[in-house]
Amino acid sequence: MSSVDLSFSREDRVYHPSESVEGTIVVNAAAPIIHSGISLSVSGGVMVQLFGKGVGVLEVLSGGGSKSVPLFERKVELSHPGKLTEGKSEIQFKIHLGPLTGPGRPANASSAPSSSAGGGFTAPTLLPTYHGVYVNIQYLITVEIRRSFLQRTLSCVSEFIVEGKRELVLVPRPLSAAEPIKFIITPDTHNHPLGPALRAAGGFRISGSLASICSVDEPLIGDLTVEKSSLPIKSIEVQLMRVESVPLHDKTLREVSAVQTTEVAVGDVCRRMMLPIYVILPRLTVCPMIVTQAFAIEFEVNVVVTFDLTKLKPTMMLHSKGKHPQNSAAAIKETLPLRVVAA
Repeated sequence: MSSVDLSFSREDRVYHPSESVEGTIVVNAAAPIIHSGISLSVSGGVMVQLFGKGVGVLEVLSGGGSKSVPLFERKVELSHPGKLTEGKSEIQFKIHLGPLTGPGRPANASSAPSSSAGGGFTAPTLLPTYHGVYVNIQYLITVEIRRSFLQRTLSCVSEFIVEGKRELVLVPRPLSAAEPIKFIITPDTHNHPLGPALRAAGGFRISGSLASICSVDEPLIGDLTVEKSSLPIKSIEVQLMRVESVPLHDKTLREVSAVQTTEVAVGDVCRRMMLPIYVILPRLTVCPMIVTQAFAIEFEVNVVVTFDLTKLKPTMMLHSKGKHPQNSAAAIKETLPLRVVAA
């Protein structure tokens, strides 16, 4: 059976705006192929899916629950009608990347959200690749070898990654020069139902710091110290969260979801010992912060400390606001902002 495949000039398939996507089309023909033309198309766009209670059933059924905004589209004819010989054939291609211009095109420049998702806005450059829950920015390249209507068209679709340039706004370089965010976790800083019981047991105090700005290709670095804790600690985790916002009518739909969870420590850690925080950002599900009229993509970090309640005395539970917990653990969460920037 004949097949067609795409091979990019770069193994990581990463390209930047104003560069050219280059590669080779590889055709393996089981027999000579008579075709009516070979075309190559490159497209990029944003797919915004509306969500939450603010979206009505009629909007979803009528297709109003999703918006598509084109970023880039180009098509070239690589070959006129002709014939490919049996065996392996290679066709080189090269397409320059550049944003679409005119009304109804997106931008990555920061601006206030408009009253409707997918509204018109202009783009000075292409947006970086991003795969989220409700917002996706994707770039695809498609090759088609058209044959007669009695034969199936040979085609191949492949994705490549676009990485944006550095922000136009001032960002401290190197990023390590930016002031980190310092935090302190105690029973008094969190309104937890077991707060009174934890205070009665002796309380806890956890301090640390985390980078406030992080590049997409660099690790998120920080530290954490358990200064004191009367209860055993079960685990300490760092959760990377995505915050996707979409304006709808006179309000903004905002959804927070987890990207990944990194374990900092498991078990009852030593007191007054600094624990390092080192988180590798997943490239396809993390991108530089984007705020446009049609959508916004931001990030934040949760520091989650889980305590072991098996050694909490029943008499201490009288101080709590609720009944004795069914679970043997209780988690305290500290949320910190994180600004992700281009490399």
